[in-house]
Amino acid sequence: EKAFHEHPNIRILHMETPSNPLMRITDIRAVADICHANGCLLTVDSTMMSPHLQQPLNHGADIVIHSMTKFFGGHSDTMGGVVAVATEELAKQISFFQNAEGTGLGPFDCWLFLRGIKTLAIRVERAQENAHAIAAFLKRQSVVKKLYYAGLEPRQDTMKLNEQAAKDFKIHMGQARGGGSVISFTTGSTTLSRCIVDSLHLYKLTVSFGSCNSLVEMPAYLSHASIPAEERTLPEDLIRLSIGIEDVNDLIDDLQKALLIATGKKLNEEPPLRKGLNLEAKKLMKNMTKPEAPSVHSHIKFKATPSRSMKKKKVKKLDVTEDLISLNIDKNHFKLAIAFITGVACSVAILSMKK
Repeated sequence: EKAFHEHPNIRILHMETPSNPLMRITDIRAVADICHANGCLLTVDSTMMSPHLQQPLNHGADIVIHSMTKFFGGHSDTMGGVVAVATEELAKQISFFQNAEGTGLGPFDCWLFLRGIKTLAIRVERAQENAHAIAAFLKRQSVVKKLYYAGLEPRQDTMKLNEQAAKDFKIHMGQARGGGSVISFTTGSTTLSRCIVDSLHLYKLTVSFGSCNSLVEMPAYLSHASIPAEERTLPEDLIRLSIGIEDVNDLIDDLQKALLIATGKKLNEEPPLRKGLNLEAKKLMKNMTKPEAPSVHSHIKFKATPSRSMKKKKVKKLDVTEDLISLNIDKNHFKLAIAFITGVACSVAILSMKK
């Protein structure tokens, strides 16, 4: 209300609840009433919840936007957005600009989103169920200094000490159907947080969220890195998890191992933030270049010998790797090996015919 008195020309107010990544809660109905009383439109970014869990239009918002790249698609394979409005007049205005600017999606992108919408409800429900269990796990860990999750109800004995958290939980559950699947937490040390991120295996390092796969990032170094440090309101050691639909026991086990590995390292070390492969993965890739054990692979030998026509014409024998092709071939690629061997045999026969 104070902002409207200081700036009477405000025509649109944009908000996000829960906010990304600190999960700050805003009362949609209360803000909508203030906006409408001052002749202002309210827009809400509800990407963090998806329409399955939160529908701001039912709480007074005029416009709702979603990044369809997240929960709508669900597989991190396309990009797009959607704008939902409360009135036909707003729909016509937005439609005019969309048509004038040519921001419509291509047919294949539309097909991918239609495919994702079919499974949106069950994906969101499963991811939220996993997130609640993981939030409960993280809450018990001494290394976690502060936990941010909209669906975690404050304990009765701490409500008096943190009245705002209890109030936020009540507001959020009054306008949403759960806490969603995004969790953030701090460790008190940027180095320790980097060690945790670097030690995770099932959580993929990326700036996005809402995928069926579990994801991890440090916002201060990735998604929010473009914001000047002096203007950021995020803790430098903040870790954000986007929980997927994998088995929750595997996800918790991976987190537990990462916490143990990270806390076992010396904190004066500064390990690099993982870029696709961590140290153990690189070691594994290096070992994969070594010869595999004979018990795992089929040992196939093929000897290229001259055909009858070659013998009659006394043509010089074709030398193919000293007349012996010896291959270590995985059982799954046996057909490929046969095709390769057949190709070599055909080549020998063709050469003999030409001679």
